[in-house]
Amino acid sequence: MLKDEVLDREYKEALSSYMQENFGEALTKFKSCHDSILEKQLLEPDLYGNFDETLNSLKRKIAVSAFEIGHFNEAQNLYMELKELPQASYALVFDKKLDEAERNYQLCAFSPASKWGTFLCQLLKDSKSIFNPGYLCFRLFLEVTITYLIRFNIKDYLRIMEESARDIEDVFPEYQKAIGSSYLSNKKYYTAIEVFETAKKHYSYDAEIYYKLAQCYMLIGDNKYARKNFNDTLKYLPNHISTLRYLEKIGSA
Repeated sequence: MLKDEVLDREYKEALSSYMQENFGEALTKFKSCHDSILEKQLLEPDLYGNFDETLNSLKRKIAVSAFEIGHFNEAQNLYMELKELPQASYALVFDKKLDEAERNYQLCAFSPASKWGTFLCQLLKDSKSIFNPGYLCFRLFLEVTITYLIRFNIKDYLRIMEESARDIEDVFPEYQKAIGSSYLSNKKYYTAIEVFETAKKHYSYDAEIYYKLAQCYMLIGDNKYARKNFNDTLKYLPNHISTLRYLEKIGSA
């Protein structure tokens, strides 16, 4: 990718750390690579003067890495430099600057991410009057947000999200499933089990709940309840390949 062998090797090492989700190491290496290019632009402008796109790409990876290890202010500043306002606003949410984040989201209201972001800010400010379950079609975004709230231990925001999920669980199961899935992805299996067991009482025909509940039980070594929930999954998804494979793995006894 880069014209200098040392730089090229440094970039590949940074990218390897990034792909392995070793974000602290990736952050350091990407920064070093970025600074080396800036230095070479000064010393060898004919060779490195047109590397602005490469520098922007490195900034973006630095911003992602910074966010992933909780350096929200650094991530926000880099996204602002890149003029990526929705991403910068999302970093502000985790830095607990909700008013500023909401103002920024409103500057790019055409973006679907900004519509979700505005709703998220209002929700976390506990503005119940604006609550609109229709926005929760952004299931994946919701799940990612809760995953980060758990990872970074932002308990007050997480409490609001969980309370809101209970408020609408009778009409919208995706919220509870997003919360359970987030605990599962953070390896908090017992909490995920509590969420999915509660959700199951309201949505006894939802195969995803049984499937993820079974995964949780399997991961804590309770194969009896794992088998039960995998078998319940098959009642509604008879040919679900992953379920059949898990059942084969843990046995039928």
